[in-house]
Amino acid sequence: MADSTVPTDALAEQVPGPGNEKPNFKLAGFGCLAILLTCVAGAGCLRACSWTNGEKVKGQAQALTVVRDTLSAWQLGDDGSKYLVDRWSVPKLYNVSSFHYLMTRGIQNDDGTWDQTFTVQRMRVRSTNRDGIPIEKTWDFMVKRQQDGSWKISDVRPFE
Repeated sequence: MADSTVPTDALAEQVPGPGNEKPNFKLAGFGCLAILLTCVAGAGCLRACSWTNGEKVKGQAQALTVVRDTLSAWQLGDDGSKYLVDRWSVPKLYNVSSFHYLMTRGIQNDDGTWDQTFTVQRMRVRSTNRDGIPIEKTWDFMVKRQQDGSWKISDVRPFE
């Protein structure tokens, strides 16, 4: 009786499966485009966002004071709403026990000047999470100058 089996190499060519797919150059092109756009966007942010010693943004001391006052209010159990642009949209840290200043970031405009209406204060904070578990984390406080000249916190984000 004649053997009617197909050689293994021929089967591999006919049956799609892991390792037998044809390369999809369209997807590879999109992947390269995504990587390129990420690099371009990242390079733009690196140029535009830089850490300063606080001398380049007028009102820097007031912005830092607002962050410290907010953290002190949270330490005392107050909601700190008078320091926040919108107390409902700014996350609150729970049971703040201690904090210290790390650095300041300003936004540099295309013409090389510094944006005088926005700054980021990086702080190291000991607090708890919602479940009461102690944590120590670095946070970025986005502080924005208001129309009346005062500074308020517009957002708080963990630094990662």
